[in-house]
Amino acid sequence: MSQKDSIIKHRSFKHLTAFQRGQIEALLMQNLSKTKIAEQGGIARSTLYEELKRDTVPQLKSDLTSYKCYFSLTGQTIYKKNRKACRKPFKIEQAQTFVKYLEHEIIKNEFSPDCCWE
Repeated sequence: MSQKDSIIKHRSFKHLTAFQRGQIEALLMQNLSKTKIAEQGGIARSTLYEELKRDTVPQLKSDLTSYKCYFSLTGQTIYKKNRKACRKPFKIEQAQTFVKYLEHEIIKNEFSPDCCWE
């Protein structure tokens, strides 16, 4: 079977942008339905629900009653924090003791980098 005849549909998931999050916030303030917001934002309805679940924060009114509100800035901040945490750490961070040893030998003892490998 050739590749062009394949029936497997490739996923086209994309992350929400800061603009889309701001658009969601503005449309929520207009009290539009979640389906209409998803259609206007060009995103899947399930993505919208997950975004609202993840980034809705409790707020207090002046009479100390609480309500939940979505803030796009909070959503973008949480997104950036999660993306930073999902990456594999650099190997140089895991080898800090070796790097310090290497610096010491090269600077203080004037060794060449080749001598430190052995």
